Order: sequence, then structure tokens, then C-alpha cells
Amino acid sequence: MAAKTQAGLENLFQELDTHIHEGDYSKAIKICDKIMSQAPGDEDAMRCKVVSMLKNGQYTESITTISNYSKKYPSIDFSFEKAFAYYRNKNMDEAMKILAAIPSPKSARVQELEAQVFFRKEEYEKCVGIYESLSSNNTVNSAELRSNLCAAYTESGKFKEAKALAAKYKGDVKETYEISFNLACGLIREGKYKEALQTLSTSEEVCRTALATDGFTEEEIKQEVAAVQIQQAYCHQLLGSSSKASSLYEEAIKSKGADANAVAVANNNLVVLHKNHDVFDSLKRLKSAAGSDPSSSSSASASSSSTTSSADPKLTLQQKNVIIFNKALLHLHMNKLDQVREVLQQLQGDAQHHDDGLALIHASLLIKEKKNEEAEKLLKEYIAKHPESVQVPLSLAQIYLGKNEIQKALTVLGDVTSLQRKQGCVSTRASLFERLGDIDGAIKVLDTYVSGFSQKNAEEEDDLISALRISGEFKLKYKRYKEAYETFEKIIQKNPNDLKTLPQLIISASHFDPSLAEKYEKKIPMQMEEDVDVDALELLPPPKVTKQAASAENKDVQKTEKEKKKKKKKIRLPKNYDPKVKPDPERWLPKWQRSYFKKKQKKNQIGKGSQGMALTAAQTSSLEAKKQTNIPATTTTTAKPAANIPSSSSNSGVKAPAAAKKRKGRK
Repeated sequence: MAAKTQAGLENLFQELDTHIHEGDYSKAIKICDKIMSQAPGDEDAMRCKVVSMLKNGQYTESITTISNYSKKYPSIDFSFEKAFAYYRNKNMDEAMKILAAIPSPKSARVQELEAQVFFRKEEYEKCVGIYESLSSNNTVNSAELRSNLCAAYTESGKFKEAKALAAKYKGDVKETYEISFNLACGLIREGKYKEALQTLSTSEEVCRTALATDGFTEEEIKQEVAAVQIQQAYCHQLLGSSSKASSLYEEAIKSKGADANAVAVANNNLVVLHKNHDVFDSLKRLKSAAGSDPSSSSSASASSSSTTSSADPKLTLQQKNVIIFNKALLHLHMNKLDQVREVLQQLQGDAQHHDDGLALIHASLLIKEKKNEEAEKLLKEYIAKHPESVQVPLSLAQIYLGKNEIQKALTVLGDVTSLQRKQGCVSTRASLFERLGDIDGAIKVLDTYVSGFSQKNAEEEDDLISALRISGEFKLKYKRYKEAYETFEKIIQKNPNDLKTLPQLIISASHFDPSLAEKYEKKIPMQMEEDVDVDALELLPPPKVTKQAASAENKDVQKTEKEKKKKKKKIRLPKNYDPKVKPDPERWLPKWQRSYFKKKQKKNQIGKGSQGMALTAAQTSSLEAKKQTNIPATTTTTAKPAANIPSSSSNSGVKAPAAAKKRKGRK
């Protein structure tokens, strides 16, 4: 019976080995369960099951399984596997606790995992220390470790060390594309975008060649190259090639199975390219880029109760902050103030999200709500807590300028020490002082900027000459001739043949020392060159004039003669013109269009109009007056029938009413 059991276990282990080599981890887990049903407590079966669960992406379930095994079999150590499960489940704090509890000396794989956890926690100095220790002791000697070390150097700002590492292991650069990719990221940090594009092209070529040699399909190669293409698109975007950047972003996003982190970055950058256009599409992209919830970035790895899908991107803190900023900014453009307020409330109290961008969005929200005083107070408090901030003081200065409070804006700009060497800030402050009429203050700003240049640094000489010229021209504009002369003289000392500055120097000197101006005037070269033969010029024939040119000249002459012949006509005034009386402003209008025109009413207009039309009071009074003139004087006798009414001496008796007449019509 024991022999049969042993044979059955051997067959199960062989089957397990086959499934693991084929990558069928679901079946491998089932075989492990069968083995443990026959041999409970078998360490190999337990470890194979845990590793298969990790390979299968069942990180939460693997943590539960390890906890159950540790309770039943405390002698078996699953610390590394459990820490790795927490690491893949994005719970870096719990992973670090487990790794820190492992006694020394720690194995190489434990140290590598520890370095990866430090990298994800963005503690790059500690990560670099572990990788350097592994590399120097030859504990691990692989291209993968050197690639990780190069990435850690780049993220920690040690780009010189990254370059030196790549130069030392040139063979790795040709074999693995990650090192050149990390070098390109360092060049992007330094602002060398064109060099970064060249390095990224090398990285893409190495990646395609290596993967094609290993038998990867074209679709799999596209998935791997997507991260490189997104970095190329970012460089094109910063160089101003928006269309090229947009096409590369779209191509990387469409490749199925591409790195979720790279796709999230591509979606965010596309939103920046679109700006205020396609806002609804941009909002969808930002939701996709943020993964589950962009506001819960601080606690994204805190929960171990759910399995993390591969679609949830592993964004750094900086990337998460940028996505949150863009999302809130998009809501502001869409006037969705409630959504902006929700984002700010979710991030309230989270210290890692207190950056310039969110402070500016909060201030913008208050301004949209017409709470300008609260916005100013918020920005002032933020500047007091973060004196190194640059964007927030600039925004506060902009608010002051909008209210025409120039002095307050100057005070804010003057307090930002990091801006005092920036040409934009210097020119803005000088122009604001000029606007206030404080020319001395403007000159002081310019002189302070000029004095900050190193006289020995040859790289700054062009900038120094440019600053001196601007300062001198400003002083010359406001008649500070002596100060302008001293400024222009510094330029002439550096470049004696500067024909642009020399006339300005002479003009400045002529206002306070004419002899000094004459001295420099002699240095101006003559316009005529010495090798010109004057006699030969006199012997040259006159220039030929074509017929068209001659006719055009004749036409111009005729036009000028006609213009000369034209005489001004005398101004004709009206006969009854009185210069003392103000002329009628409506004299050019027809009389019937003038405001004081009154239309004459025609006679016998009473009673006209449509039947049943009511008469006005004026018409009624006029009608009564007419009746009184036509009726004869009455007597004391009573009225008699109409047939017996006597006629007057004038034969003009009362006529019968007009209504008694009949109108003849057609039968």
C-alpha cells in the first residue's frame, strides 16, 4: 500500500512539473492539492502551490494560504513569498515589515525584493545602496540588476553615475534595451530632448531585435515597445511636435496588453495635448489613467482584501498628483465645481498631495465662486508654509495685477528668491516699477540682475551683454545719461567693435561730456570703403530707364501737377447766415424728418374714417361750433311741421339731411 502511495505521489509530482514548465498554473494548483491530500504537510507541495498562485496573479488568495500554512506548520518559513505577495498587491508597508523581520544575513533574492520595495516607495537612495552592495560584492552579476541600478540612479538624480554604469557595461546596452531606456529618462530630466530621442531610438531597435530573436510575435513586440514609444511621444510633445506625439500616444494605447503604467501616462498626456477640446473624451481618459480612484492614491496599496488587476497602473506619487491635478482642472473648464470640491475634500489632510497645483485649483474654485478674498488668504497661507513655491506667488501676483494693486504684486514677486535670476521676472518687475513711475526702482532691479552675472564665466557673456544693453537703453530712455554711458561702456570694453552700442554710448556721453563723445565718435568707421575708385564711378554711364518706368514717372509728375493746380473752393454761406446764432443741427435732414416738424391738418377731415369710429374731443367741439353757426334764431312759438317753415330773405333755409337722399343703384 505504501509503495502504491509513493508511486502515485511520484506520478503527481511529474505531472506537477509538466504543468509548471508549460505555465499552466491553475492545473498545477489542483495537483498540489491532490499531493497534500495524500501527503499532508509536504513542504515542496505547499511551496509549489504558493508559487503557482503568485504566478497566476492570485496575490490575495496566496496571502491567505500562506497564513494558514504558517499556523499549521510554523517551522516552514514563507516570509519571502508572503512579502512578495504583498509587494505585488501594492501593499509596500506590509511587505517592508516582513522583509525587515527576516534575520541577517539576508539572501540575494530578499535583498533584491527589498530594493524593489524601496523603489516603489520612492526611497531611491536606499534602493541604490542595496543594488550597489549586491553589485560590488558580485553577489548578483546580471544585466537585470545593472538595469535596475541604472533606473535607481536616474530616479535619485544621480545621472552621472547612470552614464558611468552604462559606459562600463557597453555590452548590456546592446543586449538589453532597459539601460538605454533609463538613460533616455535621465536626459529628459535634464531637458535634452533631442539626445533623448536618439537614445530612445537605439532602445527601440535593441528591443525589437532581441524580442524577434527570442521568437516573440509582432503583437508581443508592440506591447513591449509601447513604453519606449510613449517616451518618444513625450519628447516630441515638449519639442512642439504635437501631431507626431499624438499619433505615437494613440498607437501605444491601441496595442493590447501594453504596460498599464505607460498607457496611463499616455492617456494623461493626450489630455494635455487636447487642452480645452474634447473635454468629455479627456475625462474618460483621465478616469482610465487613474485606475480605480485617483483620489485614493495614498491608500491604493493599503488594502489587501482584493486582488489587484493588471489594468490598475503602478503610478508613482508624482504621476498620481499630475493626473489628479489635470482631472480637477478639466472639471474647472467644464464648470463642474461640485466635482472639483469633491476632489479637494477627498485630498484634505493628505500631506503628500499638498502641492502647488492643488492649491492653485482650490484658489481657482474660490474665484469661480466669487470669493476673491478667501482665494487671496488661501494663497498667502500656502506661501507662508511653502516659501520655496514659485507658481503660487506668481498666481497671487496675477490676482493683484487684476485688481490694479501693482505695489502688492511687486512685493510678492520680490520675495521669491528663485525668480530673481529669471529674465521674465526681472523684466516684469522693471516694467511694473516703470508703470508706477518709480524709475529708480526699475533701474535698481536691472542693475541687480546685471551684477549677478559672473565676469569670468564665458558661457554667460552673451546673456550679460544682452542684459547690459537692455539696462542701458532703459536709462537712456529716461535721460539718465551718465548711468547709461557707464552701462554702454561695459559693453564696449567687452566688444570694442560693437557698432550697435557705440552710437548709443556717444549719444549718452554728449549730454554731459561732449569731449568724451567726440573721442568715441572717431572710432565709428566711415561708410565708404577704402578700395572704392571715385574716378571710375564718375566715368560710369547713367542708369538705363525703361519705357514702363519712364511712363510711370511721367504719370506721377502729371498727378502732382494736377494736385498743385487744384484750388480750394470758397466756402459758400447762406444769405441770412448769422455767425452769432448756432446753426440748426438738423438742417441737412428733410423737413418732414426733423423733430420739430408739425404736419398741417386738412379741412373737412371730421367724420371721415371707418364706420363707427369714435370722434376725438377736439373734433366733437369743432362740430358743435359749426352747428351753432347754421341754426337760425328761435322764437317763442312752438315748432311746426316742416312744410310750414317759412323761408328767410336770403333764400337759404335749412336743407334736408343728407341721409334723406337715396342713392341710385343698378337693378
